[in-house]
Amino acid sequence: MNKNCELAVSAVLKDTGISRKEVRKLDVEEQEKLCYVSFCTDWQEYEAYVDTDSLQVLGLNFMPLERLL
Repeated sequence: MNKNCELAVSAVLKDTGISRKEVRKLDVEEQEKLCYVSFCTDWQEYEAYVDTDSLQVLGLNFMPLERLL
């Protein structure tokens, strides 16, 4: 993972208050000046878009894991 994407992941984790140890199945895709970050914890799934220049989280979506429903 490149440095921009690593910083984007850190920005999302900071916004959500989740520690890196809680993250399961991390997926990061860089799309021009945006990073799409998706991951889950034991209870929730998260998706976020982060501006790689400002490291601002532009959108964040979360939902319970389907296996719990």
